[in-house]
Amino acid sequence: MPTNVIRLLWFSQIIAIGSMEMSGPFWPLILSQQSQGVSLSVFSALIYILPLLGAMFSAPIWGKLGDRIGHKYMILRALFVLALSQCLLLYVKEVEWVCLIRFVQGVCAGSIAAMQAYALRTSKTQEQGQILGKLQSSVAAGTLLGPVLGGMLIDYWGFNSVFTLGSVSCLLVFFAVALLLPEDKNGPVNKARGKSTARVISPPLFSLPVLLCLLALAQLAKRLPSSFFAIYGKDILEASSFQIGMLYGLTGFAILLFAPYWGRYFDRANNKQIKNSLLLICTMAGLSQFAFSFVEQSLLLAGLLRFIWGIFLAAILPLLFMQLRKLVTTNDIGKSIGMGHSASKLGALIGIGVGAISISLLAINQGFSMIAITYMIMILLIVICSKDKKEN
Repeated sequence: MPTNVIRLLWFSQIIAIGSMEMSGPFWPLILSQQSQGVSLSVFSALIYILPLLGAMFSAPIWGKLGDRIGHKYMILRALFVLALSQCLLLYVKEVEWVCLIRFVQGVCAGSIAAMQAYALRTSKTQEQGQILGKLQSSVAAGTLLGPVLGGMLIDYWGFNSVFTLGSVSCLLVFFAVALLLPEDKNGPVNKARGKSTARVISPPLFSLPVLLCLLALAQLAKRLPSSFFAIYGKDILEASSFQIGMLYGLTGFAILLFAPYWGRYFDRANNKQIKNSLLLICTMAGLSQFAFSFVEQSLLLAGLLRFIWGIFLAAILPLLFMQLRKLVTTNDIGKSIGMGHSASKLGALIGIGVGAISISLLAINQGFSMIAITYMIMILLIVICSKDKKEN
């Protein structure tokens, strides 16, 4: 894939994710202006759950449509919906309508899946891991920069400034992609191979149901602490809000740094190396979270563990989506990526719920044990369900 195309996708992803994340941490504050009491807690949960729920059901449909008409159009659709939804949030103040817009945004957007499908369809097999890693790093960058910029805008100009900048930014990227991104329906991968149904050379390591389970479990583990980590930081670590934000940021910073390197490694690895690496990654990710059960009032150690966790989080999703790519033909990439994103959204929903339940039943620092258990289940699936074949 040409360098200028990778850069366009990378920056487009940062702006799309950053535009959404500018408001992400602040929705309870935004909603508190329209709702109070029990209804506020309900709507604060719905504002995060509804987009995931919508995306979970729609991702395979958009992916299949992209396979038929081209994934460039799916990227444009996602960017336009993001721009439109951010614009509507400028004028809609009723909480119920805000939740509806967020749900429609989840159903109709999906820039991450669209860009992944486009990248896989138009790139050579030997560079797909590296490209997925770079796209993963752009998601991390957007997740890092969005809340920081959003907080600054809200402090100086109020909530509407976030939606204004988000809408304008996504619209500008929409036009940049429309003008500069090449078509992909008959992309270079297909032309080079002479046929669009060519499969990658190396066999997949897992079956489709196992891969979807692994994707769901990976996102479950990633989202599980979101329900209690801020409370843990305040009550156990005795950290300020800024320090808690920095702890969140260290994980994203590690993903930003290490995702491209993991992708480059997996491009060269055979199935035995991939399996052993995935086992090590899940083990280290689980241990880094289990160690939080014993960390009290040590911000330095907590920051180190969050950074280590980010190093291994950077590897998991690109690797699993690479394996998902190996299960399908070139003309079915979008559908398979969509199914993968549906599984990951389901895992995220379950993770948020499990995290909320765990802090009501367990001590706050014991909630990290649930994350470690999730990684143990992933390890068992990898060991039991991988297709062990000898490679030359």
